[in-house]
Amino acid sequence: MPPVAAFACACALVALCVGPSAAQPAGSETLTLAQAVGRARATRLDARAAKLERSAAAAAAHTLALYPAIRLDAGASTRPDPGGGEDLTLYAPLDLFGRQAAGRASARAALSQADAALRQAEMDVQQEVLQAYVEAASADLAAAAAQSQLAEAEELARATRALLAAEAAPAIQLVRVTLEVDRARAQLASAQSEARAARLRLNGAVGSEVGQTLTLEGCPPVPPVADPASARPDLLALAAARDAARSEARMVRAESRPTLEMQARRFPWSAEERDLGARLQLSMPLLDFGAARAQAQAADGRLDAAALRLRHAVRAASLEDAAAAAELGGAVEALADADKLVEACHDIVARTRAGFAQGGATLLDVLDALRALREAEGGRVDAMKARMAATGKLLAARGVLL
Repeated sequence: MPPVAAFACACALVALCVGPSAAQPAGSETLTLAQAVGRARATRLDARAAKLERSAAAAAAHTLALYPAIRLDAGASTRPDPGGGEDLTLYAPLDLFGRQAAGRASARAALSQADAALRQAEMDVQQEVLQAYVEAASADLAAAAAQSQLAEAEELARATRALLAAEAAPAIQLVRVTLEVDRARAQLASAQSEARAARLRLNGAVGSEVGQTLTLEGCPPVPPVADPASARPDLLALAAARDAARSEARMVRAESRPTLEMQARRFPWSAEERDLGARLQLSMPLLDFGAARAQAQAADGRLDAAALRLRHAVRAASLEDAAAAAELGGAVEALADADKLVEACHDIVARTRAGFAQGGATLLDVLDALRALREAEGGRVDAMKARMAATGKLLAARGVLL
């Protein structure tokens, strides 16, 4: 084969290797991050358990808001009035001193705590799926890039053999390209193994087998939140703890107030007169040696501590939001720079290939240009991972669920 024809053949073989095939693994459909999170919430047993726990907490909180129970006592004696009591009595407590209102406040606080716990469980699932999704998508891209690099190395090896047959290249180039083929083959095996392991971890995070193609191209939007305390699970839990402390203080004070009870009584069965009578029973605490005041002071202290802890957490959340937003902005800029670098490397590869065809560049020059392109593409994948990780931090900082 003439040298010029050999150069042209090698150039064509190399050109076949550079293309968009390494950008995404093959797949019939794409599973986005939001879809993976939604599937995890629907299929994971711990997510379903968190919803059941919230329902149970809501049922338990409902009992705190109920009116006092009405009690009926009935009995019979062998002798007339041996114990001095009636044989039929109906007790109906009357809430005139705020006990019922304090109970309803406690119920609302308990329900808020249950809601915060459920939202925290959902946020934990989202963060776990996000991390596993990013790792699996990155591993798929790395495996596809390694497959492309191996194909390029093998094509370059064939082109080098053609050049050697035409006596247009030294024999050392074949040795160099052979080492490159071995390196690319080992890298492909490692990348495929990591991709399989990452996919298994994603299956565990989602709670079911994921067979679709993954993508890091898109990034879920993170809307601004006017009041982080209404969305972030940790702030919701602290607000619920503050409300619980406030309701506890109300309950402590209500317990020290009088109680009023209406009673309906029937005279003993053995009595000749079987009439019914009504009675109002007022009970008032007289002397508790300061126990109620101490309990109220303790409840007020817990309320003040919970309020301060919430204020500190709100300030810290505001700074965390700003930091996460800044990190996401930097990640977006880094990705833009990585895109420009990949474009520049594509231009270098095209120029080097043209020089190779004209005899102004060696085969190793083309190989180095292609390697620089793959490194730039790997850097772009890292930039995409960083952007997605920063998005996850901002989602958590604002308490946004996908």
